[in-house]
Amino acid sequence: MNPPVAPPLQANWPEPPRPAADPPLTTAALANAAARAAVSGSLRDLAEYLKLRRVAQRPAA
Repeated sequence: MNPPVAPPLQANWPEPPRPAADPPLTTAALANAAARAAVSGSLRDLAEYLKLRRVAQRPAA
């Protein structure tokens, strides 16, 4: 004889909230990126800082 099978989960449970595509940009994150670009001299760090600065200047939706 087969063991009892658990009932299926209910499909109407709400989905957990998903995080936004980009976390909110803080002044500290922008300052950290600027300092990292200045100290390292890396073009990759400079590009990351410029990307964050462009996001910071974008008007809020």
